[in-house]
Amino acid sequence: MQNFIFAHIKLPMRFRLILVIALFTTILVGCSTSGSFYKHGFKLEEAGLSEEAVKYYYMSLQKNSNNIDSKIHLKKSAQLVLDDKLAEFYQAYGSDQHKAAVYNYLDAEKFINSMNRYVQLEMPSYYAEYFDEEKNKYLEERYESGLSLIEESQFEKAEIIFKEISQLDPLYKDVKDLKKITEVEPLYNEAIENYSANQFKIAHEKFERVVKIKGNYKEAISYKKLALEEATMSIALLPIELSDSSDGKKLADQYYAQILKELLKRNNKYITFIDRLNTQKIIEEQKLGLSGLIDESSAAKTGELLGAKIVITGQLVKMKAVSNPVKAYSKQGYIAYRVKKFSVIGSYYYYVTEYKKETYKEYHGNTSVNTSFQFQMISVETGEVLLSDVFELSKQDKVDYALYEGDHRRLYGGSYKDKNMKSKSDQINNSIAQKQNLDLMLASRHRKLNSIEKLKSSLIEEIAKKLADKIDLFEKKR
Repeated sequence: MQNFIFAHIKLPMRFRLILVIALFTTILVGCSTSGSFYKHGFKLEEAGLSEEAVKYYYMSLQKNSNNIDSKIHLKKSAQLVLDDKLAEFYQAYGSDQHKAAVYNYLDAEKFINSMNRYVQLEMPSYYAEYFDEEKNKYLEERYESGLSLIEESQFEKAEIIFKEISQLDPLYKDVKDLKKITEVEPLYNEAIENYSANQFKIAHEKFERVVKIKGNYKEAISYKKLALEEATMSIALLPIELSDSSDGKKLADQYYAQILKELLKRNNKYITFIDRLNTQKIIEEQKLGLSGLIDESSAAKTGELLGAKIVITGQLVKMKAVSNPVKAYSKQGYIAYRVKKFSVIGSYYYYVTEYKKETYKEYHGNTSVNTSFQFQMISVETGEVLLSDVFELSKQDKVDYALYEGDHRRLYGGSYKDKNMKSKSDQINNSIAQKQNLDLMLASRHRKLNSIEKLKSSLIEEIAKKLADKIDLFEKKR
């Protein structure tokens, strides 16, 4: 049996034996009847092993709750077990062992509750009075110990004590608040240290947790606000420069709007943006030419005037578009048909495939846009370029389809010199691959080219996403 079970499992022999014993125990429990459990329990009871007997009587009743003999003997044996537990409690009570007394009583109470399903055990009422007395003494001891640990800034140890007190008596004095203090105080101190070390983002996150646990603890709300202000990257997105473009302003506005949209979509609480109208107003007031905005020093100066910590500049280096509109082309082809013929030699009819010259229409066109976009993220305080990259992307679209008014299933491509005369140069493209290609063109429903404007918009959107991803990642890594 053992070899069968573990034939495909590589385990040390010790673990195999443990698993085999567990398996056979499970089988025994599953197969045993209420009566057999009762008999086992009775033998244990006769041997004076009351606690072990209780287990078997209990399992007997789980199999059959109407087994009267099991109920009688369960009550008898369980009462003996309970009396022993109460004796341990009373001994601890009499010797001022407050902790032992408390937990011995709780153990007895737990045992009573576990038996309640089948039997009711008896415990004299004065034991509850003794327990309340011992619990109050123990709680007072633990409470004082917890307070001392708080004074010594040993918050982790104090938290363990107050958790224990809460479990024994959730409403004991101000233990609920003290438990929160043991959680909050070390976190609060760390936040203050982070704030002093200019680690504002970390400080803000910790002050947030402090406020969540215990509200405005030691003015945590004010500190949280200050840390957020310091941690926040206030960004000024400057107007987009254009190198060579006929529709420059339109493109610049598209880039600006899309980049701002993508940055806002990230919903990063540590990033804010200077209003675009203010940005434009200050640039105009200061007579800052767009050609100078890419320069790090002038960009930083502009950012300072705007009250920003970060300046983002962008330049459209290239935007090239190619458009070949969809045109129709007349194409030569063949229509296949079956012809019935008679074999004189074999005296039977057969069919052959023949081809008739035909014409159909093919339509072809394509559009493409290539762009190159450069951006920089500059620190206003230092003039340092924090991030920079050049995005070179392209988008294209093409249309390739065919139209035939007849039965396209019989249409094949090909070529010929004259529609009405046969020639040795006539060619029928009737291979499987050639037919499949023609069928795909005939089945194509993509018959309208995406416009240059649509491709441009798609490129701008993709570039804006890439730029926003880089900035968002930069902030999260701070």
